[in-house]
Amino acid sequence: MRVSLARLPPGMGRVSRRDLLRGTLTAGLSAAVLPLVGCGGQAGPISSVPADTLRVAYSGLLPALDPHAWSSALGPRTLAPLFDSLTFIQSDGQLRPALALAWSQPSPTVWRFRLRVNDAKFQNGEMFGPESVRLTFDRLKNGTFPLSRLAKRVERVDVVDPATVSLTTTEADPELPRWISAIYMLPPTYFNQVGEQGFATQPIGTGFWQLDEFQPGSHLYLTQFRDTWRGDRGATAPPPLKRLQLQVQPDAAARAQSLSALQIDIATELQESDVALLQGGGFAIQTTDVGQLNAPDVSWQTSAFGGGLASGKDVLATVANLKGATPLPNDSWWFDRVTKTAGQRIAVAGGA
Repeated sequence: MRVSLARLPPGMGRVSRRDLLRGTLTAGLSAAVLPLVGCGGQAGPISSVPADTLRVAYSGLLPALDPHAWSSALGPRTLAPLFDSLTFIQSDGQLRPALALAWSQPSPTVWRFRLRVNDAKFQNGEMFGPESVRLTFDRLKNGTFPLSRLAKRVERVDVVDPATVSLTTTEADPELPRWISAIYMLPPTYFNQVGEQGFATQPIGTGFWQLDEFQPGSHLYLTQFRDTWRGDRGATAPPPLKRLQLQVQPDAAARAQSLSALQIDIATELQESDVALLQGGGFAIQTTDVGQLNAPDVSWQTSAFGGGLASGKDVLATVANLKGATPLPNDSWWFDRVTKTAGQRIAVAGGA
């Protein structure tokens, strides 16, 4: 089970709640499994995190930033802010377009994807196109990554026109549009210039966020990619946040303590006793059955990784000026918008 916490709107009794939580959580809490918990009240604490920053505490992140070298839910959790796939699985479990605008299946062994080539740009200015798809699959098919097991289902990648690719599979593969959501696209020119090691050190994607600072085992700091293809949807859309900070805190009680001390906006994977105290202190709690959402993808995830990426319940709790945060079925933050104040909105790893 994973638990996450975020901020509620300001209200009365804020300081006393915070002080109470600090003292109680410091005393230590026992482990338990959390059942479904409803949302918190309409008033609660506000963190000390700057208004233009979202700070999240996780139990762990990947040790490196190679977009194809992962085999657990830590992969999307770490990489989804930076990279895009042709498709993505939204927090409701539904398949949505990403770098592919649309797709069709002209025959049982052929999938055709119309690509987002007019506005999808890598963070170095390189435009996304068919060669990105070809390079990505060539690398996976010729490599020994866990994702290579999926990529080798594709016999060849053909460029139909400058905005369309055709993937021919070795046999009929109705799951392809869903599992291709795990395949992050590479920038051909930049990748060939810097090589695998250089790219893992300074990765470039088309994601809403670009790399600022990465310390394995400690944190991943990201800044907004201003030229993202995910533009504002209307003139009244509030401006997005500027920074996303993912922090590693292996101990659940420490994550709860950081939240109660108002040092972070969201704490994940908490224990039942932690959540009960935080909820009593005004933090909003939200639970998602990630196992149920992940059920349609267990088959291909087992083929690639030997098992599903996520199971059980995930609970999200927030502080006052954070709204709309939603945990996803694979521990990542993808395309859900989050409002932190009345004038700011963020797409944590996207924003279509």
